[in-house]
Amino acid sequence: MNIDKISIIGLGKLGLPLLTTFAKNNQKVVGYDVDIQKINQLKNKNIPFYEPNLEEFFIENYDNIEVNYDVGNLISNSEIAIILVNTPSKGNGEFSNEYVFQAIDSISKSLKTSKSSDFLFIISSTVMPGTHIDIINLIEHNSGRKLNDGFGLLYIPDLVALGSVIYDFENPDLLILGESNKKYGDIGESIYRKIIKNNAPIVRMSLIEGEITKVSLNAYITMKISFANFIGNVSEKFNCNPNNITKALGHDRRISPHYIKSGLSFGGTCFPRDT
Repeated sequence: MNIDKISIIGLGKLGLPLLTTFAKNNQKVVGYDVDIQKINQLKNKNIPFYEPNLEEFFIENYDNIEVNYDVGNLISNSEIAIILVNTPSKGNGEFSNEYVFQAIDSISKSLKTSKSSDFLFIISSTVMPGTHIDIINLIEHNSGRKLNDGFGLLYIPDLVALGSVIYDFENPDLLILGESNKKYGDIGESIYRKIIKNNAPIVRMSLIEGEITKVSLNAYITMKISFANFIGNVSEKFNCNPNNITKALGHDRRISPHYIKSGLSFGGTCFPRDT
């Protein structure tokens, strides 16, 4: 499989930094987004939102970057696609995989007539456990190919925070890598090794294990935040300093000092959705 050029679907607040991070590390990348206005901005080297170092690195490494809005020609450009589109919450709190499946649908239909003998789908958007089954069924239906025989699937979710996205991509605590088989896992590991600077562990597992691990991480973090705030409520009742208590708890290696300080409740898009 040719890994000289990879595609990234979704150039939002995580996808564009990921594209830029790969380009910064001498990987040729093609970015796709359905927003034509955004694509035109990027072709003119204008970044549509602020993220530390993003504009600087994007412009410096523009020779490694292409952008396009037509996913239909993706197959002719590369044999690997990383999908990092939004998976927002529905009204009832469940994930919406609408944008993930739209991207998968377009790519897999093109795969049916492609002369390429192999293709690798990498899902980076956070999805609920079990989503990979529907993804595989859709690809097989559209492409006429079978999993691990003409295409592979990996789940490599992002573990980053807005405001430090590029740094976090290059310096993760770990990389979760769910794989449909070892061959495609090896390819995924070789790709992401290009951008990891801190020698973080790449933890390889099955697709379902990867899906569960990602939401489990965020669920555990929110539990720590909520527990620290519970300590804050108790401390307020007894008129004492909660920070002295949580600091002491954090010294226990089984707990650690991270995310255990009384303060605001958790928020954002990922934590409420993942819990």
